[in-house]
Amino acid sequence: MNSPVLAPGFLSRRALAGAGILALHLMVAYLLLSALMPAPAPAVPPTIAATFPPVPDPIPAPAPIRVDGPSDLQHPPPPDALPVPVLNAPAPEPVPVATAEPPAAGSAVPEAPLRLLGRNVLPDSADYYPPDRIRAGVAGTTDVQVCVDAAGERRGEPAVVASSGDARLDQAALSIARHGHYARWVRGDVPVGNCPRFRIVFRLPH
Repeated sequence: MNSPVLAPGFLSRRALAGAGILALHLMVAYLLLSALMPAPAPAVPPTIAATFPPVPDPIPAPAPIRVDGPSDLQHPPPPDALPVPVLNAPAPEPVPVATAEPPAAGSAVPEAPLRLLGRNVLPDSADYYPPDRIRAGVAGTTDVQVCVDAAGERRGEPAVVASSGDARLDQAALSIARHGHYARWVRGDVPVGNCPRFRIVFRLPH
């Protein structure tokens, strides 16, 4: 029995079809394997090793310089160690006597004279004139003395040094002295106390 004879074109078509089927199977197998394989892990970034220079040791503070020399080169003592001067206000001084004799030759230099700083202000005597003395026609003059300290503030009660001859007028003069405002006194440039005198006159109204 004779085998059938195939034409050359028919064999080529069958070979091409078989090669296409084989290629299709290979592609399907590749796709299946790609799907089943795990995804590659992400790349780990490289570790950077940093090197820091050593920390230098702190520079020690310079030792204090000691200066040996005379005492005037040393530091002055702190303000708290300095002595605090204490000012004692002098006591009120008596009224200077105008008729004092001149100092003898070779004696000590006399003290500076007293000076008044400001003005003494006394109330009007008419505001303190006793009404019964006015009705009785009694007038008069009373000299009073008032002692003040170095600040011009009255110290103690005023005193009558020359009476008017009427007790009611003398009491009115003392009341005027109590309500007065007094200036300060200085001897040279130093504030001092003093005991000045004041003449208070009671005149009948016209």
